[in-house]
Amino acid sequence: MKPFTRIPKPLKNFYVLFGAFFLTWMLFVDSNDLISQVKLTTKKNNLESQKAFYKAKKEEVNKAREELTTNKALLEKFARENYLMKKPSEDIYVVVKNDRQKVLKKWSSSEDFFVYRAYETFLFSLSGFLWGSTIGLSTSIF
Repeated sequence: MKPFTRIPKPLKNFYVLFGAFFLTWMLFVDSNDLISQVKLTTKKNNLESQKAFYKAKKEEVNKAREELTTNKALLEKFARENYLMKKPSEDIYVVVKNDRQKVLKKWSSSEDFFVYRAYETFLFSLSGFLWGSTIGLSTSIF
């Protein structure tokens, strides 16, 4: 009995065998296999959506920045609300909401003010990283 008589004739063809080997190699073994391609496509789509989000955020920040640089009254309002800047003859009262109670605190000393302002600057810099330096807002314009 001959050894390969039961194998169908198309499976004995060199091109069919090589094609099957090549397809298996490309789909499962190669560094650019099917699983890697799916992962890379998913990652690419996520990065494109993040890119669109950050472009929209950048446009928002640039619009707000433009408004602040052109309108002095808006700049003063922004500095008073976000950085607790004040005129020398004024006192600032900040209402801080805790989980248990509401606290009314008066900012009278400059040390407390700068500690709170540094914390606020840190929080603000997380959301407004495209603004560049916030030092320009820290100078007294009033």
